[in-house]
Amino acid sequence: YGRDTHNVFIRFQRFFSEGLHHFIDDVYSPFLQRALARRYLTFSVFVSLLILSVGLLAGGILRFVFFPDITSDFLR
Repeated sequence: YGRDTHNVFIRFQRFFSEGLHHFIDDVYSPFLQRALARRYLTFSVFVSLLILSVGLLAGGILRFVFFPDITSDFLR
């Protein structure tokens, strides 16, 4: 590793790897531990958000078109 420190790709990979490990250790892992410790609350929040999103779609507040009508066969 010592002689490749001038390579920009190696330095970028190390920077990205260190940042990813920092995120996993300091943010994601504690969040996941808290979510698993409160698993019923986590599940309840998920189900509530699912019901809310289905209600927004069914009520017409949030519109969704699976195949929209296109006025032309070609994009300009």
